[in-house]
Formats: sequence, structure tokens, C-alpha cells
Amino acid sequence: MRNPRTWSTPRLVRALTGGCLAALALVGVVTATVLGGARDGTDVIGHQAAPQVVRSADLYFALNDMDAQAANLLLFGADPDFATVRRQSLDTYDQRRAQVATDLQRVAEATADDLDTITATMGAVLLAAALALTAVGMRSRLREYA
Repeated sequence: MRNPRTWSTPRLVRALTGGCLAALALVGVVTATVLGGARDGTDVIGHQAAPQVVRSADLYFALNDMDAQAANLLLFGADPDFATVRRQSLDTYDQRRAQVATDLQRVAEATADDLDTITATMGAVLLAAALALTAVGMRSRLREYA
């Protein structure tokens, strides 16, 4: 091989073109690898993480609505003027309690490896629901004696 300083211009252009094509091929391979990883990350977000977030948001909404309905029941008590509102609050509370059970089951299916946490959460929700309904029942009875 000759010294590059003595190469002719066409030969130097061909060598530089070959170097540029090799660098371009290397950039293409690196880009394809990076985009493949990004696609995998997008699949994880779209098919695994996003549904889990939606389930969690549904669960959060249902629990908050159960809390609000329990507060309504405690505020209205057994007052006959609010019998319709009380019935609506009880119905909504029951609907949300069923929704919480469904959401917890879906979360449990998605995170089968963390079954202890789901079981503890289900137990806490059931206990809270029982305590809320007990408190509502007690308040109603207290108003009857007043």
C-alpha cells in the first residue's frame, strides 16, 4: 500500500467514501438497536403498566366514593326528610363496594406475585366497609333515642 499522502485524488475520494459508508452503517446498526429497545419499553408501558395504572385509578376512585357515601350516610342519619338521599347513598355505596371487589380481583390477577399485599388490602377494605356500615347503623339508632 502506498502512503496516503501520495494517493491520487480519485483514490482518496473512494477511501473517504468507503469510510463514510462504514460509519453510516455503524450508525444505522446503533439506531436500530436503540429503537428496538425503545419499542420494547413502549410495549411494556402500553400492555402492562398502563392497564395496571387504570385499574389502580379505578380502585382509588371507588374507595374515595365509598368514603364520601359513608360520610353522606353519617350526615343524614335516619332523618325522614333525607330518606331518598340516604337510599341513593346506600345504593351508590353498594355499587362502589362491588366495584372495589372487582378492581381488587383484577389487580390481584395482574400482580399474582404480590398476593399477600392484595389479600391484606382486601381485608382492610372489607373491615372499613363493615365499620362504616356499623357506624351508620349506630348513628341511626342514636337518633331514634334522641
